[in-house]
Parts: sequence; C-alpha cells; structure tokens
Amino acid sequence: MLNSAQQVNSEIDLRMTVSQATKSEIEKMLGQYRGVAERGQLLYFVICQLNLIDPMYFWSLEYYQTVFQHTIRLTNSYDEQPLKIASMIKNITFCIYRNIARGLFSKDTVIFQFLLAFNIDNFENSYEPNLWLNFIKNKMDFSE
Repeated sequence: MLNSAQQVNSEIDLRMTVSQATKSEIEKMLGQYRGVAERGQLLYFVICQLNLIDPMYFWSLEYYQTVFQHTIRLTNSYDEQPLKIASMIKNITFCIYRNIARGLFSKDTVIFQFLLAFNIDNFENSYEPNLWLNFIKNKMDFSE
C-alpha cells in the first residue's frame, strides 16, 4: 500500500514538472506574439477614431477580426520566430490600411495615414516630441 502511494506520488510529481515546463513554453510563445496583438489593438482603435471624422465611417469588430485573421493565415511562415512575427505585424498593418482606406473619401485617407503613423510612432516611442509639438503649434500653409 505504501509503495503504491509512493509510486502515485512520483507520477504526480513527474506530471507536475512536465506541466510546469509546458506552461513556461506556452507563456514564452504568448509573449512573442504579444507584439502582433498590440499592433492589432492599436489599428482597431485608430479605425474606431475615424467615426469622429465622419459618422458614416464605421467598421464592425467582426469585419476587423476577419481581415486580421485572414492576414495572419496568409503570412509567410519563417523558420525564425522574430522574422515571422515582424512579417505578421507588417502584413497586418498593410492589409488593414488597404482595406480601410478603400472605404474612405480621398480627403480623409490622409488623416487616416497620419493617425496610423502617429499612433504607431507613439506606441513604439520612436517619435520626437519636439518635432510633433512643432508640427502642431506652427501654422503651415498647404494651399500651394
């Protein structure tokens, strides 16, 4: 009876060790794909802001998810994980932009491009605050 209990205990310990290793591996993979999810979130909320420009600009979350998932499925598979993730981010950004810009008035496409660029730069902390302040504060004449 004692031997049987010890054997069961050993099996449970082995399963727990395997379970912990699997959990760590899953968390590592999820962490690698976090950048894809963050870019997807950023793009969706930029698209939601287009409704402030014109109330007719409205894309459902379901449509967005369909384009997002389709793009992920079509992304080339690379052997190296960082290349695959970078490719996913690039393709998702381009496909979402192309699909949304197609439904905008041409005058609003520039605003959409600006919102995308600003939000991506802001998220990646790759913009220079002084440059943006100069852009916002100075009155520029685009009439020419």
